[in-house]
Amino acid sequence: MRLNILYTINKCKINSKGLCAITCRLTYLKIRKLKVGNIVKLIFESITSSKENPPAERMWVIITGVNKDGFKGRLNSITFFLDNLNAEDEVIFEHKHIIDVYNNKV
Repeated sequence: MRLNILYTINKCKINSKGLCAITCRLTYLKIRKLKVGNIVKLIFESITSSKENPPAERMWVIITGVNKDGFKGRLNSITFFLDNLNAEDEVIFEHKHIIDVYNNKV
């Protein structure tokens, strides 16, 4: 299984050398333990963006199915800018789309 690890740069914390800290958002083991019922945050990109609408929106999804290729889930957020998604819509996604995990028992 190939895993794209997402890194963030914490601009608020600068070390003695004047460099920003880099932290890993999710680990392989944490993603591997995800199961039905866990809640994850995904980024949904907009096809069209403007000054009024951002290019992407972050939303929570409840996992309803897990297989070797990825996950199936139900949208658990209300969209503000994306017209083609609604709460309770079914979405299919891969591990690389997950940016956060809500269930701290994972």
